[in-house]
Amino acid sequence: MKTTGAIVAVLALAASCGPEPLAAAFTSRVVQREVCRVIGTRPEVCTREEATIDLRVRLVEREDERLWLYGIPRNGVSDRAIFGTRDSRDGFLFADSVVQEVLSEDGGSGCVLTEQLEISIAIEESALPEAIGTDPCVALVGRETEVTVTSLECDTVNEPPLPSTLTARRRWEKPLECAP
Repeated sequence: MKTTGAIVAVLALAASCGPEPLAAAFTSRVVQREVCRVIGTRPEVCTREEATIDLRVRLVEREDERLWLYGIPRNGVSDRAIFGTRDSRDGFLFADSVVQEVLSEDGGSGCVLTEQLEISIAIEESALPEAIGTDPCVALVGRETEVTVTSLECDTVNEPPLPSTLTARRRWEKPLECAP
């Protein structure tokens, strides 16, 4: 009887001890090649707008399994935090949405600007487990999609005014060089 109780206690302790919540810095190169626009019901038009930025971000997983990604430049703030979760492949999914309404001079309903950001990333496959959390040059890799939608009240060019959608797709990849 005593042996069975000890085994049950050890198994219960082992089951309650999951992996430590993640809290680590990562460095990724975020690469954008083009931006696509849709105005009204016209076909999507994509133009080359290359941009590259090296980001040092911090991923923090809380004991309640909530995830935060710190260090994302967004809405004029250079170090914004975005809430997320783990995905089905043990990667991470973060989403952020902002809706702004600009009232007209007469106080009526005006331009509505909606910005949505989705980041789907994972720790690079080649990262050694002991490097995660100790080496900030380990990268997060994946994709990012930013969509900005403006209502027709925002259009000051077309007659009649038209709503528009701007979509920027970016890749998160390992930078060529990184200094801890």
